[in-house]
Amino acid sequence: RRTGKELIEQLNGVGMEGQVVAARNLPSGDIVLTTDDEQTRTRWLVDHKWLATFGAGARVKRREFVVLAHRIRVGQVQQSAQGIQDIYRQNPKLQGTVEILRVTWAKKLLRTGRKTGPLHISVLELEQANILIQNGLIWDYQLHDCEPFTGECQITQCFRCYQYRHVARMC
Repeated sequence: RRTGKELIEQLNGVGMEGQVVAARNLPSGDIVLTTDDEQTRTRWLVDHKWLATFGAGARVKRREFVVLAHRIRVGQVQQSAQGIQDIYRQNPKLQGTVEILRVTWAKKLLRTGRKTGPLHISVLELEQANILIQNGLIWDYQLHDCEPFTGECQITQCFRCYQYRHVARMC
């Protein structure tokens, strides 16, 4: 129930290097903070002592970027933690470069019972997503194309064929 000004003053008074310059309350109850520069953002994401300003139970919710890795066999990835380990094992150069938060399948894909489909890979930073998009993903000794996931995209039908295909996406 604090105003943005009060919140910013309290956050900047914690003794962290750099400053918060804006705070926006979202309808969900989350608060988006804007810092004076990128180094401040990075430092504040590493050192969480400023979270005490929000009270017990406060946590940092970082934005995730989702990349689709196409034509992965559904049966090969059952649990997120195991899937992440398998990706790092098959793509050792990603270790320490790309922080994978989770891997999931679309619920619709699982309901349809298809054998292959796009694996949703959530990463921490946009630059990490770009690494996957530019280089692709090795899975089961094959190189799979990756593309950014946009939730607003709708898969449409190809009218030149008599079958449904992932040919066009309308955003």
